[in-house]
Amino acid sequence: MHCVRRSSRRRVETVEGRYARYSACWKVLMDGIAKLGLECLVPSEYQSHLITAITSRPIHAIASKSSTTTPVSWSSRIYPGKLAEANTFRIANIGDIKPAEMERFVHVLGEYMESIR
Repeated sequence: MHCVRRSSRRRVETVEGRYARYSACWKVLMDGIAKLGLECLVPSEYQSHLITAITSRPIHAIASKSSTTTPVSWSSRIYPGKLAEANTFRIANIGDIKPAEMERFVHVLGEYMESIR
């Protein structure tokens, strides 16, 4: 009897590939932020493409205490800002996230923004 063994190997992502994916997610996020009328704390040319600090308006209420305050239906986390002198919230696009997921997040964020107006 001859057994055929299937490989369970997944394609390994390179560091460069991962940064390119993070950058693609960041671009989707930046486009969404602009369309929603939000502003970043740091000018885009100085951003790392990993975590984006956004100056908050009423939205800071959902992230004011901890990262667990984000509505469960979002499947995402919004983190409170770390600056005492500025109301901000942070959105991370690291981990196993893809541009399509960031597009869904931006859509849901837009729905939330509309609901608090």
